[in-house]
Amino acid sequence: MFTNVQEASQKLANTVVLFQNKPFLVTDIGGLPNATPVVSGFPLPSGDPLILPITDTQWEFKNLGSRLGYINVEYKEYRQSVWSRRVPIRKAAQTQGLSAANVKISRLYANPTMGLQGTALMFQTLIRIDGFKRAFLRDYPSLEQAAKVIDRNPEVTSMAFDRLLSIRRSNLGLFYLCYKGQDIGYTEDVHTFRVAKQFRYLDELLVEEQHLHIQ
Repeated sequence: MFTNVQEASQKLANTVVLFQNKPFLVTDIGGLPNATPVVSGFPLPSGDPLILPITDTQWEFKNLGSRLGYINVEYKEYRQSVWSRRVPIRKAAQTQGLSAANVKISRLYANPTMGLQGTALMFQTLIRIDGFKRAFLRDYPSLEQAAKVIDRNPEVTSMAFDRLLSIRRSNLGLFYLCYKGQDIGYTEDVHTFRVAKQFRYLDELLVEEQHLHIQ
């Protein structure tokens, strides 16, 4: 636990942590030099501002990278999933919370049907999207629900159904199966998936955990 304001500010200010097991944006660390730090910020995506002691047992400042993965995004006219992951950075800039410096986000795909070009999605924008909180809470649609949404809505190009897995519409009427930002196979009916040989090591995840039928 952090014992002084300077250390806590260096590691946590302007980062995302967990409070009550939900994402929380730390906007400031305050307190007297030798006193217990207090945390200012708000629950994401847009909760009321709070000031809380850093000693509250409901904080979680570690192992936050495991909460990242696919995030279902509704941003402007874009409706798709993006892949996010924590990346290492130089020691002098390290923070315990998640920030623009240590989180990498895949680009938003182009959607010619909707006249949309591919574009980058900034971290500060992503964390204010409802899908970011849902991803942290492991709140995903089922595979069948995701496929139905994509099939019925031309503005939706992809949708995650798990932290590690997503499906994406193709121009051929197929769905690509995606794992950690990579296309690993496809399906015509969302019941049977053809997975490339180099990704068959994922059979335990796909078959035993997700109960997918793989060829």
